[in-house]
Amino acid sequence: MAELGQQTVDFSTLVSRAAEDSFVSFKELVEKSRSGEQSDSERKIGLLKYLVKTRQRMLRLNVLAKWCKQVSFLLLLLWRRCLNWFATLRVLIALMNSCFRELGTWETGNF
Repeated sequence: MAELGQQTVDFSTLVSRAAEDSFVSFKELVEKSRSGEQSDSERKIGLLKYLVKTRQRMLRLNVLAKWCKQVSFLLLLLWRRCLNWFATLRVLIALMNSCFRELGTWETGNF
């Protein structure tokens, strides 16, 4: 079982949940408005609160989407640097092997 904070959720799942929650909240708001229990100003305040909450939620999803895109790009750059590092390491190992071979022939007097 994953530890707290170690669980992952697909981004599409987050978007679906946010859309569903917004729809359910809007549906409840409309039902309250139709019931006639609220004054005009209370309906307007309820609508405004709904709009602010939904806007904040969508902005957070937008920020998260941009962050995920940047992280993906950074991971790609890191991967390329690692590949370059491994290529450089292979060249260095080949040079060291060549030097050791030369050193071996030099020590034995076969030059």
